[in-house]
Amino acid sequence: MEIGYTALDSYARNVIHYLHIFQYNDCRSLVDYRENDMAYKDSVERISPRAQTKITGNVSCKTGSSNGVVKDLSDEGICFQLFFDIGARTGQEVTTRDELGLLTGIVRWNRGDRIGIKLKLSSNTAAQIASYYKFFR
Repeated sequence: MEIGYTALDSYARNVIHYLHIFQYNDCRSLVDYRENDMAYKDSVERISPRAQTKITGNVSCKTGSSNGVVKDLSDEGICFQLFFDIGARTGQEVTTRDELGLLTGIVRWNRGDRIGIKLKLSSNTAAQIASYYKFFR
């Protein structure tokens, strides 16, 4: 009994063929792409420089509250590492209480146990952050 080829077999052979061509011919260009991507990330300048911190505090929102650590701080926002998941979602308003005082902001991103908070900018917020740089750094 002879086995014949179907259209699917032909398609699979073409895919495998093109994958081999990609691996052989484009391997170097893929490495170049990764190197250029890293160079781009290193060259991006932030609006506000970040300072690494270990400030302990509390963050709360409508869905819960958790203690945690401010991992980094800038004039625009903070990265807060939560001890417990509070269900904070992007766009949700949060309040932090820590050595800086009471700050409010909006969750910009959520990655595992960390959330990025864009602070509501005011003269009070600016003064609180300036006092951290002056007295605690």
